[in-house]
Amino acid sequence: MESIDLFKRRFTREKAARIQAEAILEEKALALYNANSQLLHLNEHLEQQIRDKLAELAQSEQRYRQLIESIQDIIYKISPEGCFTFVSPVVERLLGYKEDEFIGNHFTQFVVEDYRQPLGDFYLNMIQNQQDSTYNEFPVMAKSGRVVWIGQTVRTIIVQDRVIELVAVARDVSDRKAAEQELAKARKVAEEAQQAEKQFLTNMSHEIRTPLNAIIGMSHLLFDTQPTRQQREYIDILKTSADFLHSLISDL
Repeated sequence: MESIDLFKRRFTREKAARIQAEAILEEKALALYNANSQLLHLNEHLEQQIRDKLAELAQSEQRYRQLIESIQDIIYKISPEGCFTFVSPVVERLLGYKEDEFIGNHFTQFVVEDYRQPLGDFYLNMIQNQQDSTYNEFPVMAKSGRVVWIGQTVRTIIVQDRVIELVAVARDVSDRKAAEQELAKARKVAEEAQQAEKQFLTNMSHEIRTPLNAIIGMSHLLFDTQPTRQQREYIDILKTSADFLHSLISDL
């Protein structure tokens, strides 16, 4: 009888413990379910935020690219080592090269040979002196083989007192360069013509002055021959005309 009571009490305790454990387990399961639900909701919210931000970023990049493509000037970036890190799409229209033909390549691959060193010195001076902005012109070789003159305004990007890249806005200035060259040629032709005219007048002055001096000298001699009044008038006219002509030649 006593053993039966002991068994019943043990059974009752075990049952109560099992019920309590089941209750705790159910409570923990419910808490875990709620936590998972909250995490799921939070995850969905975060994913939506990420999608929204990515969409905004894509729209921003699209607007930025449309803006870059609408600008007629070339925009590009160059590393301190002289390699292109970015080139705007308009470069293909102006020079015939695609963007990826520039990226990673050194600027000297596109610059006319005689101007490579001066341009390199220009960039180096900007980097070493951390110049904010400056202008430079140089010729490049288009993909077709045509020489195109480029005028660029370059800015240095400085982070922690160190130049990390050069950003340039450049345009085709070939027409202006051609006009300047034509003007220089015309100026040279005009200067040569002026010099030739001056030399011609100098030669003519010398050629005329010699016989003219003889005429003037002869007129003085004629006065010593005791000319008649009529002859003296003729000699005066001759001398006056010769002196006037001599004065004109001296002013040339």
